[in-house]
Amino acid sequence: MVVGVAAGMFAAIWKPVDFFVGALLDSLLAVPGVVLLLALAATMGAGVPQLVLGLALYALPTFARLARGTARVVRHQPYVDAARMIGTRPLRLLTRELLPAVMRPVVAYAVVVLASLMVAEAAVSYLGLGVPPPTPTWGGMISDGQSSLSSAPYLVLVPAMVLFGTVLSIGVIGRWWQSKEATA
Repeated sequence: MVVGVAAGMFAAIWKPVDFFVGALLDSLLAVPGVVLLLALAATMGAGVPQLVLGLALYALPTFARLARGTARVVRHQPYVDAARMIGTRPLRLLTRELLPAVMRPVVAYAVVVLASLMVAEAAVSYLGLGVPPPTPTWGGMISDGQSSLSSAPYLVLVPAMVLFGTVLSIGVIGRWWQSKEATA
């Protein structure tokens, strides 16, 4: 999130960076998230660092696009123009004037992205390419319980229901936060 917001804000302010960041974001958005995670796991092996890198690359473009679009709108506001007129340096302009306006939609969207990242991690762990086996994950638990589905269905149902309930709860919190931000 931090890298995506920073890249999006810099791209919105400086034109040469905008073209490069836009092309990179388009390239990352062209690859489906689970496919990206599977490709990283296949090339780098399964493990927590690889999974974290993959999830970061999966979420980065959406945060950068959101920050870039919001910063492009906000950079033409009168208070930003006034700060620019009095000689505010670009980095201070980004952190003091643009960042607070950009962070409102980013924080609201982060809750929704969290749910998506949880599902992606569970899918990769289900396939055995996520976190290695001694560490429990919901996808790993569902995969392990699949072999005894007929005799002990709770081994699959409990982690699946907990994953579903968690993702649903996060989605409800995200929608509540977005509605709260819309009225503020």
